Amino acid sequence: PAFTAAFGRASVTKPGEKLCGDACDAFVDDAGRAVLILSDGMGCGGPAAVDSRFTLEMVSRLLQSGFGYDPMVRIVNSAMILKSGDESFATLDIAAIDLYSGEAEFLKAGAPPTYVRRSGRVERVVLSSIPVGLLRGAGLEHSRTRLRRGDMVVLLSDGALVGDDRWLIRSVEAYQGEPPDEFAAELARKAKDARADGHDDDITVLVGVLE
Repeated sequence: PAFTAAFGRASVTKPGEKLCGDACDAFVDDAGRAVLILSDGMGCGGPAAVDSRFTLEMVSRLLQSGFGYDPMVRIVNSAMILKSGDESFATLDIAAIDLYSGEAEFLKAGAPPTYVRRSGRVERVVLSSIPVGLLRGAGLEHSRTRLRRGDMVVLLSDGALVGDDRWLIRSVEAYQGEPPDEFAAELARKAKDARADGHDDDITVLVGVLE
C-alpha cells in the first residue's frame, strides 16, 4: 500500500444515560481498505445502544467476510426489520479508503454529513438516504473522491451537529497532526459545548487520517 491510516474515536454519552446510543469501529481489511463505520440507534440509552451495536457488528463482519456494500446493506436492513416487532432502526455511515490508490468511498443510510479535509480545505459529503430497518428495500447512497497523504475524514453522529457547523470546519482545518484519538476527543468536547438547542444527545466522533 502507498498509504497507512490512523484512527481516532471518542464518545460522550447523553447525561442521565448509562449507555451510549452510538457505536463505531475502524479497521484495515484484507483488500487494503481503511474502513470507518458509525451507527446511531434511534433515541438514546439501552434500546439505541442495542440497535447501533447490532448494526455495527453485522456490517463489520459482513464487510470483513468479503460482502459487497449493496448485498451487505440488504442483509442488515432485513435483519433490523425482523429482529423486533417494535419500530427499530439505526443510521449507517461508512468511509472506505483504498490504501493503494487513495480513492475514498462514502456510503450513508440516514447519516449526517461527513467532513473531508483535502489539502487543508474541508468539504462536506451530504447524501440523502433513510436509516436501515425503517423500510424494506432501503439502500446506501454513494459518493467518491481521492485523498492524499495528510488528508482526513471525520464521521459524526447527529448529536455532534446541531445548528452552525463552522466551529467544526475551523477545527478540522486547524488540525496540526496531533494523535487522532486526542483530536476526536477534542471535537467531541467542542460539539458538546456547541449544543444550544436545549436537548442533550449522545455524541460520537470517528476520525481517519491518511499517512
